[in-house]
Amino acid sequence: MKASDLFVKALEREGVEYVFGIPGEENLDFLDFLDSLSRSTIRLILTRHEQAAGFRAALAEVNDSAFGLQAGVFTRDLYKMQDAWDTLDVGGVVIGDVPS
Repeated sequence: MKASDLFVKALEREGVEYVFGIPGEENLDFLDFLDSLSRSTIRLILTRHEQAAGFRAALAEVNDSAFGLQAGVFTRDLYKMQDAWDTLDVGGVVIGDVPS
């Protein structure tokens, strides 16, 4: 058993459902991890940059919440707006508005 297999099993025991990553040559050493992850129930979500990874993780956290009538997203980034609209499983998504 490889160290990456043990790492993935530890993530599964902790209830991790998603891993967010940035593709590139800097993380080629992580190929063993990706191979181990391919045999797991954990989904790998590739992102363009670190901010996108953090935003996608926040969206996943909202979807895992017991609540979900409405979500507010405060951004001027059209890609984040579309991503929130497509990803969030809530009754409504309010973008760029503050309650008065």
